[in-house]
Amino acid sequence: MLATTYQILTPSAPTSFPNMAPLEDLPVELMEAIILDTPLRDLSSLSKTCKRIRAIVLRTMFRKIDFRWNSSNPRGPPITALLRSILEKPDLGKNVKEVVLQAVNYRGFQAPGFDGDILLPPHTHRIPASDWEMFEKALEECPCEEKGKCDDPTTREGNLNAGIGVLVSYCTRVESLRIDIELLMHNYRLPAMLRSTLYRSLGPWGKQSWFEKLSQVAITHTDAHHRAPQEHGRNEAKYAENLPVPTQTLLYLFYLPSVRTLDISFFPNVSVSEGIQKDTLRHTVWPFPQAPLALNLTTLRLRRSPALPETLKLLLATTPNLTTLDYDMFIPVDQAPVCLATLGQALDHVRRTLKALVIRIEIFSDLDNGFNGTLLPDDQLSAACVNALGSLRDFHGLASLETSVAVLFGQAAETRVHALAHVLPPNLGRLVLNDDLWGASLTNPWTELMLLRLLRQFFAGQTLEGERPDHTRKEAALNWVANRAPEWRRATPRLSEFVLDFVKRGWIESGYIHRPDEGQSLKRVCEQQGISCEIEYTMYDPDEFVICSMGEI
Repeated sequence: MLATTYQILTPSAPTSFPNMAPLEDLPVELMEAIILDTPLRDLSSLSKTCKRIRAIVLRTMFRKIDFRWNSSNPRGPPITALLRSILEKPDLGKNVKEVVLQAVNYRGFQAPGFDGDILLPPHTHRIPASDWEMFEKALEECPCEEKGKCDDPTTREGNLNAGIGVLVSYCTRVESLRIDIELLMHNYRLPAMLRSTLYRSLGPWGKQSWFEKLSQVAITHTDAHHRAPQEHGRNEAKYAENLPVPTQTLLYLFYLPSVRTLDISFFPNVSVSEGIQKDTLRHTVWPFPQAPLALNLTTLRLRRSPALPETLKLLLATTPNLTTLDYDMFIPVDQAPVCLATLGQALDHVRRTLKALVIRIEIFSDLDNGFNGTLLPDDQLSAACVNALGSLRDFHGLASLETSVAVLFGQAAETRVHALAHVLPPNLGRLVLNDDLWGASLTNPWTELMLLRLLRQFFAGQTLEGERPDHTRKEAALNWVANRAPEWRRATPRLSEFVLDFVKRGWIESGYIHRPDEGQSLKRVCEQQGISCEIEYTMYDPDEFVICSMGEI
C-alpha cells in the first residue's frame, strides 16, 4: 500500500489538496501502473495533456496489440490506423511486448481444401490512398522468400499476410505472439522473418532480425460453431483432415533463441522415416542442416495434434530442459494403432526434467465412412494402441500426471497384474485419470468395475469380495475388504489430489462409477487418506450437455 494518496490531475488542474499530486509529478513506475488500470477510452485524452505524459501513455498503450476479427461484430479492429501510427513513429513498435491476432467465426478461413490467400474480412478498415506509398515502402523492407506471391496486387485492398508481416516486422522486441493457425495458411512473410532471425548472416536481408526476444508462442484454433461435444468432434475432424498446416513454419519455432513456451494447435505428423541422410548427416525433417537445441524451452503443448509418437520423439530430442508437456493426440483411424512403447521412448528424453505431463489420445473415423468425423463407436476399433506406456517410476521430478489406464497399461485389462503403484512416478502430487480409449478394445476391454478394483487397491488396499458382472446398475452395494496397506503411501507418498475424468465418453456408459453410492464411497476412501477426489462425467441430451461432479446430481 502507498503511504500517500494521489489524485490524477492534468497540468492545468488545481492542486489544493495537500496530499494530492498532479500525474505529471509522479515517478514513471507509478505513472505506468496507473495508466495500465486506466480505461482505453480515457487514455487518448490523457495523452494530450503534456509531452511527458503522452510519451509514457503511448509506451504503455503499445505494450499489447490485440486484434480479433469476429463475424458477429460489424466493426473490425482498426489495424490500418495502428499500422499508420507505427510507420510514422517506428519507436512505438519497440514498446510492443505482446501481439494477439485471432479470427473468430469466419467459415471462409475454415473451408476444407482452401488454397488461396486470405483477405481481411469485408468490414475491416482499408488502407487509405494517402497511406499507400508509406505502407508499400514498409512492405518492401519486410522479407519474403516467395517474391512472386508476396507482391500481391490486393495489398492495397487489405491483404492480411502483408498487414501482419508489416506489423510484426516493426515489433522488434515482442516477447509473446498468439496467432490463429488460419492466419498462417499461405503466409510467406512470417516464415521469411523467422528464417532471417535464425540464419540472418546467410540471408539477403542484412543484419536486421526479428523475434530475438520472443519467449512465448501460441498457434491457436478458434472455432465457436459447435454446441454439443459430438458436433465439436465433427468440426475438428473435418478441419484436421483438410487444413494446409504450415509445417516448416512450426518447425522454425524450435530454433528461436529465447523461446520458453510453445503452444501449438494441429501440429502435424512429420515423416521421420528418412531420419538423417547417411552421406551428409543432414536432418531431412528439420528446415536447417542441424536439428535445433531448444535449451530455454520448458513448456510444450501440442493441442489436437495428428503427430504420432515418432514425431514427438523427434521433438523431445531437442528439448533437454522441458518441464511441462501437454500431448493431445487427435488422429484418423487409418493412423491406428498407436505405439505406446514409442511414446515411452519419446518421454525418456525428458524424464530427468519433466514436472507436469498430460497425455490425451482421441481417434476419429474416416470422413467418408458414414460416421462423419465423430468418435468411433466401441465396435469399430479393436486396436487403438499396441504395447503400453509402462512405468514412470524413473521420472522423479514428475509431480502432475494426466492420462488414461489404457495408456498406462495398454488395452488388455488384466487387473490381476496391473497396479498403479508399479507405474506412477514416486513424487506425484496430482493424478488425473481420463477416459481416453475407453471401450476401444473388443478383447479384454477396460470396464468400470476393473477400474474401481485398481483404484480401491491403490488408495485403500481393498479387494472386492465375491464376483460381480462388469456392467450393472444393481442396487446391491459392492463389498470391499481391506487386506493390505494402501499402496499409494509407499508408491506416491506426496499424492494430495485425484481426479477421475469421464467427461468425454462417460455419458454413454452405464456402470458402477455413475452409481452415487460407489462414487461417493470412492471419494470418502480418498478423503480419509487425506487425498481430495473429484469424479467428473457428462449428463447428455441431444441439445445440451453439462459437465457434472459427483455429488451435484
